[in-house]
Amino acid sequence: KYDRVIDCCESKVFGIGLESMTVGSNEFYLAYAATHPGVYDLLDLGHFHPTENVADKLSSLLVFFDKVPLHVTRPVRWDSDHVVLFDDPIKEVATEIAAIPGAWDKVIIGLDFFDASINRVGAWATGTRAMEKSLLYALLQPSARLKELQDTYQFTEKMILGEQAKSMPFGAVWDEYCRRQNVPVDGALFVEVSTYEAKILPERA
Repeated sequence: KYDRVIDCCESKVFGIGLESMTVGSNEFYLAYAATHPGVYDLLDLGHFHPTENVADKLSSLLVFFDKVPLHVTRPVRWDSDHVVLFDDPIKEVATEIAAIPGAWDKVIIGLDFFDASINRVGAWATGTRAMEKSLLYALLQPSARLKELQDTYQFTEKMILGEQAKSMPFGAVWDEYCRRQNVPVDGALFVEVSTYEAKILPERA
């Protein structure tokens, strides 16, 4: 046993490719974790069928586990699956974390940035910021009002409010957050990464 380290089974779907191959099924690993105290079912967002929404799994797992570790990646397609982007699946995961009672304390977010074709600092900064953006985006949603409308069967107003929230000025809030944290806004990030790559990385060769 090590401090801040937990035992996990990482679920995967079956596949014949090297990245997608697994010797056990998702159901096997989930059942194993559920029947072995101290072992947790880790969800890798890139290891499920393209039509599956990993965010939907959180509400079920959080009922039975006191921790749900995440390996936040993207499915293997035509580009790197290891650099997290601010896309819909990540936003949906963040929305579940923000909305499910107790999820902030139970969900463990792990990120992955490995890709030899991309500047490592750029990948790290982009991926981390994408996860932070997703959480901020989720926190800015009118979740309490949407829940109230859902619970009172006011589905038309819920639909309209949900659509309205999609076009609210999220970017301005993110830029202000970056300024308050004294970090580059998105438009200045590449310049910072390029400068670091030119000045600092050669010294580590």
